[in-house]
Amino acid sequence: MALWKSDIDRNYTATDDMSDTIKSWVDKRAEVVGKDEKVPEIYAERSYGGYDFFPNCTKNAFETATETLDDRASTHGPSDSGVQDWVKAQDDVFSNCSSGKRTPPDAPVGAPDWLQKDRAYQKAAASFYSLDYADAKRRFAEIAEDSDSPWRETADYLVARTLIRQASLTRSAKTAKPLYEEAEARLRKFIGGNGKFSASAERMEGLISYRLRPQ
Repeated sequence: MALWKSDIDRNYTATDDMSDTIKSWVDKRAEVVGKDEKVPEIYAERSYGGYDFFPNCTKNAFETATETLDDRASTHGPSDSGVQDWVKAQDDVFSNCSSGKRTPPDAPVGAPDWLQKDRAYQKAAASFYSLDYADAKRRFAEIAEDSDSPWRETADYLVARTLIRQASLTRSAKTAKPLYEEAEARLRKFIGGNGKFSASAERMEGLISYRLRPQ
C-alpha cells in the first residue's frame, strides 16, 4: 500500500490522517534539503510471509522524525552539515518500511555528540523496520543504558515494542510466548508512572495479556 508518492494528492491509498502525517514529514524534509531534490518514495506497509502485509512504519514514526528534524534544524540551522547528514540517514531508515535492509552509515568522523546519539537511534530504527529484531533489540537496549542519550527513555520502551512486534509476527505460539513475557516484564516499569510512555505501555500490556491469557 503506497502511502507517499510525488503526486500524493492524486495517488495514495491511505487514511487522510496518515497521508497528512507523511506529507508533513516530506514538507519538513524539503525545508532542509530543498524543494528541487527528488522525494524518495515511502511505503508504510511491508510484506511478511508472502502476501501478508502489516503496518511497519506507523504514524508516530513520521511524527517523531518531523519533530526531531524541526528541532535539529532550528538549533543548528538547516544548512548545517550535521543536519543534512541526519536527513540522508533518515531516508535510509524509512527505505526499510516496505522492503530490504538499509542501515545508515556511521556519523562522520568528528561529528557532534548530538548527531552521534541520533545516529545510534536511527540505526536501531532501521533494524526494527527491516525486521532484524535481534539487532534492533540490542541497539535499543544499548541506547537505554546511555545516560547521555536524549533517546534513552524512548529506546527503553522500544525494547519492549521490538519484542512485541517480533512475537506478533511469529507463527509459533511456543516461540512467541517468551517474547511476550519478556516484553511484559519490561513494560511494568512504565505502567503507573507519569512518563510519556505510561499510557501506551498499559495498552501494550493489555494486548500481551490477551495474547498470553485469552481466557
